[in-house]
Amino acid sequence: DVEAGQDGHKKASYYKTKEEALAAIDSFIVRPSMIIDSGHGFHCLWLFRRAHSIGEEISLERYEAINRGIQRALKADDTADVSRLLRLPGSLNVKDPENPIPVTIVAHSGLRYELEDFNCITPIDESKESAAMNLNLSPVKVNRKRLSPRINGIIKDCIDSREPENTDRSAMIQAVVSAMVAADYSDNEIYSVLTDPDLKISEKILTEKKSDADRKRYVALSIRKARALIASQKEEEEDRLHFLKSKLTILGYTKDHKVLFWKKGTIMEFELKKLCVDNLCLLTDISEIDKQTFSELKKHIREECNRKGLIKDSDKLRNGIWKAGDEFIIISGIDVLKVRQGTITRLDEPVINGRVVEFEDSWLDTHLLEEVFSSASLEEVYRNLVDYVGFWNWEDPEMVPFVASFVMLSAFQQAMKWRPWIHIQAKAGSGKSLFFESVLQQIYGPLAIRLDEATPFAAAQNLDRTGKIALFDNFEPTKRREHLLEMFQPSSRGTGVVPRGTTGDKAKNMKIHHMLWFNSVISTASTNASDTRIVLLRLRQIKRVVNILSTPAAERIKAEIIAVIINNWKTI
Repeated sequence: DVEAGQDGHKKASYYKTKEEALAAIDSFIVRPSMIIDSGHGFHCLWLFRRAHSIGEEISLERYEAINRGIQRALKADDTADVSRLLRLPGSLNVKDPENPIPVTIVAHSGLRYELEDFNCITPIDESKESAAMNLNLSPVKVNRKRLSPRINGIIKDCIDSREPENTDRSAMIQAVVSAMVAADYSDNEIYSVLTDPDLKISEKILTEKKSDADRKRYVALSIRKARALIASQKEEEEDRLHFLKSKLTILGYTKDHKVLFWKKGTIMEFELKKLCVDNLCLLTDISEIDKQTFSELKKHIREECNRKGLIKDSDKLRNGIWKAGDEFIIISGIDVLKVRQGTITRLDEPVINGRVVEFEDSWLDTHLLEEVFSSASLEEVYRNLVDYVGFWNWEDPEMVPFVASFVMLSAFQQAMKWRPWIHIQAKAGSGKSLFFESVLQQIYGPLAIRLDEATPFAAAQNLDRTGKIALFDNFEPTKRREHLLEMFQPSSRGTGVVPRGTTGDKAKNMKIHHMLWFNSVISTASTNASDTRIVLLRLRQIKRVVNILSTPAAERIKAEIIAVIINNWKTI
């Protein structure tokens, strides 16, 4: 089994590409009779001119020694036991059930060989071969109570209750040996059962193997074969368990002992003590799980929960851009990106510093951001936005660069130490609502939300723990709006906390850190406290047609704004 470009059973494959692997096979000293593309590499078969009986004409040790010699020469997978089966051409490789790969024949030379043709690869040392098996066998008393009624029936009468028509004595002997090895019987106990003349299972060995040495050798080979098969089955079980574990993405646990799993873009939660087989079948996409596997998976889940730690499921992160230390986190739909030291990394799990990400509508083409991240120019992006904002007729033209700056910073409001409130004051027909729609909403999409008619608490709930850009259109002074301004005063520094509900342990606070945008005909400022937060910008009646950004152009400038702000954050 010559693997290429993937992880093997024990270690990474030696060959990086299939072309490299095939070149090595083609140059091998003994040309394969058949080469099969297994999906992740090549299976090589060498056909003999005639059949050989393993254990009689050729020892198991010698046969496997040939395999090991070929493996060393070809840098192949190191599993050498005879019980291994290779994939059939025309079948599917379903190691990854979601992406089955056809198994096909690459070459069929028709060549056939004698055993001696492989002596150039593996020198055979008969003394080492014999030493590898326990031939020092002697009769002992055996208690067969640990064996099943079926196996005891085969031992006593050579009748398999599962297959009564089966008369293959060799197969029955191997079934008995495998069962006794699995039940931890000693080699002497197995030998005693197989050579006891009072038991039917002994007839073949006692009749066909005339010498005591031949009988011991036959039993020793059968034990060796059984152990190899059990080891192979154990490895397959371990591989399957590893595969099932890989299907479980465990995020951590909550304070009420619920385990959070991440599956196909959805967070699922189950109480650990109530976790059942059906839950794990659902999470791993398989139909059945045995008790042993279920127990192992629960143990794995507990270990992963301890490793991942406690999740603050009540303090979720939502859409927007977040700064944490020297990193920026960008959340858009189901995409979660981490930006650190000029490098963008996509996160596979929706947990950041113990906080769960709550997914909402996508507002950013993250692939476009990756495309422009290194090439976008701060000066060029800034100049283009200044030109666009300049279509509106500002009372003081010197305010245009400031307006462009506020637009660029809007998505980064959580990272700002102080956040102004931007108030655009203008008469009807000046394009103040058009500015919201054609600049902030057109560029930022679903991240910019209109809260014109929202109550103070409804507005706070919409913005709680989000990076959304708050827009209040036609925000003329009323008692309710005065109340809203008072409630949002904590938002201009740090993380403002707005309490809701009752006080005490059950009270839940809303966290707001937003640079609010208002427009109105009459000034909204009513207190000295709010006056210090408000940047007042005045518009005159619009005099020219605004060339509104197309959707593709808006997507691009949004990606470029985010790229240049992050890359120049320290300077800014």
